[in-house]
Amino acid sequence: MHQLFREGMQVERFDGMRGQILGMHELFLIVLWENYQLGEYHLCDDIPPYYFYPIDNEI
Repeated sequence: MHQLFREGMQVERFDGMRGQILGMHELFLIVLWENYQLGEYHLCDDIPPYYFYPIDNEI
């Protein structure tokens, strides 16, 4: 699952909240959500399937 994400990528959470991945280190990633909250997630333990997913901004 960690291969889906990269730094700078836009993501959307299950509830419609959007954010951007600020950083990644091994299996941890940090997301800045549009409400200015930071989220720190462990890809194997903290994120249930489909909790958030990449937004394809490329045309």
